[in-house]
Amino acid sequence: MANRKTCTDSASNEAALLQVFATNTFRKVIFFASPDTGGSRNWPLMAVLVEDQSGELDVYDGDFLTATRYPRYLEVKAVLDAAQASNGNVFYATAPLPFTSGKGEDAAALDMLSVQTDVFDRSTRANYFKLLSRLSEKQYAQTYE
Repeated sequence: MANRKTCTDSASNEAALLQVFATNTFRKVIFFASPDTGGSRNWPLMAVLVEDQSGELDVYDGDFLTATRYPRYLEVKAVLDAAQASNGNVFYATAPLPFTSGKGEDAAALDMLSVQTDVFDRSTRANYFKLLSRLSEKQYAQTYE
């Protein structure tokens, strides 16, 4: 059974995921990026699936986090930094995941579990970030120093 955990503002969404990594009681975390086509300038969006130690699934999707503007990028960066530091079982979907927020929690979780993933770590972080932004993290840092 899945639970939708998305909050209404990006700071709360960031805090929720930072708490997941701080407690480090998850079995698996998977990062996703939405498609970047459509009417919103905030796309692509980040989505996350967290499986806890008991097998419960928490879905973070919808208008969750985005790296399209520098202040929002800093929230994504904090989550990615925490994931990397956790040394836990963190993965990312290697291709954009169609939007799941219009589906029920269980259907969204099934979609999230059905995609190809790769390990998220220092060596693959840039590959995941390419799905979220046209700028690399290095370019963000250089642009906004």
